[in-house]
Amino acid sequence: VGGYATKSDASGAIYLSCEFVILEGEYARRKVWGLIGLHGNKGPEWGNMGRSFIKAILNSSRGFSESDNSPSAQNARKINGFVDLDGIEFVAKITTKKDQNDEHRNNLCHLVKYKPNTHLVL
Repeated sequence: VGGYATKSDASGAIYLSCEFVILEGEYARRKVWGLIGLHGNKGPEWGNMGRSFIKAILNSSRGFSESDNSPSAQNARKINGFVDLDGIEFVAKITTKKDQNDEHRNNLCHLVKYKPNTHLVL
C-alpha cells in the first residue's frame, strides 16, 4: 500500500501497524504493539473501529471528551495524514486479552481524556 498503511496478504485488510511506548510508571519505556484498522473486505466494521480508535487518541491527546462537538473539538480531531500520529501522547488503560492462539496479549482498551499536569493511576 505504501506509506504508513499495511495490507494483509491473507485477508486484504488495510491497517496501521503501531508501536506504543509507555512513558511513565512501573512499565515506563516498555512497548506495546497493536493494529488500527483502516479498511476490511468483509464490511465497514474494521475501518469504523480504527477511525473510532484514532478519534479517541486525538481526544485524549488534545484534551477533549468524546461527546464534545464544538468547532474547536472538531478541528482538534483533524489530521493531515497518518504522520500526525507519530509521537502523539495520550492516556490509555492497558489490559491483557487472549489472542486467536489462546495466548495473552497486551490490549489498549480504554483511552482517557488527557489533562495537562495531572497524573492518572490505572
